[in-house]
Amino acid sequence: MAEIPSLGDECPWSPLDSAYRVYVGVFLIISGILGVVANGWLVTGFLISPLLNIKTHLLILNLTVNCLGRGLLAGFPFAGTSILAGRWLFGAKCCQLFAFLQQLFGMSQVAAVTMLAVERVMVTRYLYSRTHPPLQQYVTGILLCWTTAALWSVPPLLSWGRYGCDPTAMSCSLQWDLNTGYSSKIYNICLLLLGGILPATLMSFCIWCAVSSEGRSSAGMDVDRLSQRALTKTVGVLVPGLCLMWLPHSLLVLWSLTGIPLPVPLVILATMSSEASAVIPISACMACDQNMRRALLGILGISTYSPAKNGR
Repeated sequence: MAEIPSLGDECPWSPLDSAYRVYVGVFLIISGILGVVANGWLVTGFLISPLLNIKTHLLILNLTVNCLGRGLLAGFPFAGTSILAGRWLFGAKCCQLFAFLQQLFGMSQVAAVTMLAVERVMVTRYLYSRTHPPLQQYVTGILLCWTTAALWSVPPLLSWGRYGCDPTAMSCSLQWDLNTGYSSKIYNICLLLLGGILPATLMSFCIWCAVSSEGRSSAGMDVDRLSQRALTKTVGVLVPGLCLMWLPHSLLVLWSLTGIPLPVPLVILATMSSEASAVIPISACMACDQNMRRALLGILGISTYSPAKNGR
């Protein structure tokens, strides 16, 4: 076991070799800054552009705020600098707060992406009857995302689960190793099943249903239908993109539960991909939705107006 200086607590993981620290730390800082800038740009677009006025945009805005909050409060300013220094720099209490915020924003992101996938199926069903889900359902869904995230994040602060060192042994997160107590093991298993596997299955099924229903030609569709189709394409790229970026961390969690020493390449990949996932929302929006692309480029004074159909 390794000890994290400034925490005075034994860590079940071995610290990263100094040969990797510089590369990982620099990557976290650069990708973190890019993620904050990108999500700040996207939030600004949602707040000031008249082009982004569909109710689904509230759910994407919620996800973007999650990514922005995680990057600033539970990301590179703390993890990147600590990895470069080779130790956690901010003390034991800040470690707990950092891990709590990381868990809060992380679980809220999972809930927000699941909500987006479910909403796409609902909208597809409602469009056939020429009605839309009411605004109240969207507001309730956003509140539900944060409430669910808080319910998963608070128990480790009450000794039901444990916040401590992460697999790099230089930062902090929820501990998944088998050396925790009985209550922590129960919490970890419930989180894995109900907070990880279940949402991943649900979002995959819903986005498959929504994208499949949009597979036909766009000929004859009105403007509203074209806008909704572009949003479905956006979410259809966003969901698998985020799942792909979260996959290394998921594999790391499962590996941790086996008690086998963690492979260094997986630790590095999981750490880097989690931070880099922040650029996925804006990448999906720019690639798949013409209105979003116009709104975001319009902030920079770049006109891309075209009378062509909405979408790609």
